Amino acid sequence: PSPTTTSSSPRGRESATSLASKAPIAAQNILQAVDEGMNAQLDDALNIEATSFGKVCGTNDMKEGTLAFIEKRKPIFKGN
Repeated sequence: PSPTTTSSSPRGRESATSLASKAPIAAQNILQAVDEGMNAQLDDALNIEATSFGKVCGTNDMKEGTLAFIEKRKPIFKGN
C-alpha cells in the first residue's frame, strides 16, 4: 500500500489530508520517509530523513516556500 493509505486512525488520515495540500514533492517525501522509517533503527531512520531532505532541498517548490515565507505570503507550489 502507498504511504497515504497506511493511516489507521482518523488523526492520521486528517494529517495526510492536510499534508496533501502542501508542497507536493515535500509531502511525498515526508510520507515516504515516515513509511520507510517507522520501524527502522534510529541510524537508518535518520539516514532516510536526511536523504529525503536532500531530495527536497534543490526543488523550485523549496525556493518558492522560502521566498513566500520571507515575503509573508501564501506559497504557490507547482510540484517541481
